[in-house]
Amino acid sequence: LNLERSRELATAVSSIDGVDLKFNAPFFNEFVADVHRDAAAVLEQLQSRGILGGIALRRFYPELGSCMLMTATELTSSGDIAALATALRDVVGVPAHA
Repeated sequence: LNLERSRELATAVSSIDGVDLKFNAPFFNEFVADVHRDAAAVLEQLQSRGILGGIALRRFYPELGSCMLMTATELTSSGDIAALATALRDVVGVPAHA
């Protein structure tokens, strides 16, 4: 079920304009999403909506400042995934500040 939910989440977020999967390699639970703007700021905006979207990777990999590690488990519902995708679409749909 973890694998199924992770694939569902990856499909949902990668279908959003402005969000891409960073790597094409196979994955199990976790994958890296590139939001093409400061990932920490995107995650803060998601958190303000009550959604924990992932982990900003800049502090571990400075070159991945626009990327976040995302995951889903057996406890993640399709409704949770839809809510995250909707919120992420709203957040990345807002133009980035220069």
